[in-house]
Amino acid sequence: MTQGRTSGTDRAFTVVVCTGPGGAVESATLDGLRATVRRCAHGMLVSTPALLAPIYRTPGSGEAETYAMLQPCDAHHRAPVGPARWVGPIRTADDAVELAGWVERGGWSLDELPQRLHATSYWSARAAMN
Repeated sequence: MTQGRTSGTDRAFTVVVCTGPGGAVESATLDGLRATVRRCAHGMLVSTPALLAPIYRTPGSGEAETYAMLQPCDAHHRAPVGPARWVGPIRTADDAVELAGWVERGGWSLDELPQRLHATSYWSARAAMN
């Protein structure tokens, strides 16, 4: 393990945070994930404006929500290994803490997250309402 990294998973991953407009949730999410990635030997964090903004916006506000996508990857080449996992919407500091802990533990089963953070279930439910 790399010096300074003490407790995170040894599994390689890239986590991408797709952020809505600036705000407390975005900052809490990024701060928590930065600390998590520093504890993981093969983690990488990427932040990008909301890639899903044209499709997934906060109901009633029109603002893009914050989501994360975790892609397990090969530690040597960083090539994808298995499916990506979408998490969100990340709306509260508690959601950000749940996400950071889930990333750090390294199991990455969506069943380990509260249902409210299962992005694909959330998107399916929202699509059914339209």
